[in-house]
Amino acid sequence: MNHLAQANQRPRDRRGQPSRQRTYIRLRARVDRLEDAISHFYNVINELRRRGSTLEKKLKPLAKDDLNGSNGGRKSPEAAAGRRDS
Repeated sequence: MNHLAQANQRPRDRRGQPSRQRTYIRLRARVDRLEDAISHFYNVINELRRRGSTLEKKLKPLAKDDLNGSNGGRKSPEAAAGRRDS
């Protein structure tokens, strides 16, 4: 038998491969947790952006009302007190 045939018969020693090393396994777990944290961070940022744009849409009609003098449907203090300047 030649040396290639003998090598194929013995089980290969896999302890030296990176995927079997404890350090590699621990680092892989830490990288996975870091990726999860980054993904969560982006999800939170996107949710806050969505909420902010929703608030902006709600505030724009109120700002237009204030410019037109309607004060968002609220009465002025003078009108609320029933005063007239006549």
